[in-house]
Amino acid sequence: MIINIGSITGRGVSYFIRINFGIPAIFIYASTIFALVGLAVVLFIYKEPEFVSDGVKDGQKVQKKTLGQALLGMFLVLRSLKFVFFLIVMSMFWFLYVQLYNLVPLYLRYIDPNAPVELYQLANPIMIVSFQMLITRLGKRWTPVKSIILGAAVVTAGMLLNVLPSLLSGDTAQKVSVLGLAIPFAGLFMIVSIASMAVGEMMASPRVYEYLGAIAPKGEEGLFTGYVSLPLALATIVGGKIGGKMFEHYISDPQKAGLPVNPVPMWLIIAGIGLLSMIGLGIYDRLVGKAAKN
Repeated sequence: MIINIGSITGRGVSYFIRINFGIPAIFIYASTIFALVGLAVVLFIYKEPEFVSDGVKDGQKVQKKTLGQALLGMFLVLRSLKFVFFLIVMSMFWFLYVQLYNLVPLYLRYIDPNAPVELYQLANPIMIVSFQMLITRLGKRWTPVKSIILGAAVVTAGMLLNVLPSLLSGDTAQKVSVLGLAIPFAGLFMIVSIASMAVGEMMASPRVYEYLGAIAPKGEEGLFTGYVSLPLALATIVGGKIGGKMFEHYISDPQKAGLPVNPVPMWLIIAGIGLLSMIGLGIYDRLVGKAAKN
């Protein structure tokens, strides 16, 4: 929630700076000011939590690790093919999410060259700030892996919604009036898609820590959960390039050649990756997760 309060502020401020002063001003002024504010908070307000590098904390012996031990731990974790499979499956889930920062802006610019992309994307942090507590409470009813799979299903369904504008209307860029605002027809579905990413993230992301802690070898829970963000990193590295290539292949190149544009296969491919992540998670939990927990 705290991160996304910053996301709401950053996107909102960036939009007004961009339309009034241009994109460079965002980095020159907004980023500098926010960085200095953050630095002031760290220097004058923030206090370090209690930390024990060597000794006993909460009844457990704590021993500081050397750099060599940390690198060895990374090797031990990644040597496990079962864990690598889990990382790949989760990377597929995050592949869908990172399109919010890669494919979605390109697509919004396609349907409306003057689209306020920042305002569209506000649907994501606003959903998280508004509903994280509710989703967390509801999620307690489900096992971690079920919550993760349901989160992947929500994001996949949200991506799949983007095929409807092309099937329902011959002009996806046609403006429709919503609350007095003129929004492209395809833009309405994109808002729902962006909001679904937030719901899926709220359902899946926090439970990954819990799930990894449950299936990790005893005594190595911290080591394994330390790599929980690796799938997001992999998805960001790979997903951005693939999202851009798909936009070029299905939209940009045909548009330049004067050919009809059909984005439906693009969204079907993305939804298919989401479906593969759900299937992979189900297989992993059935074959590996339950055996590890037993």
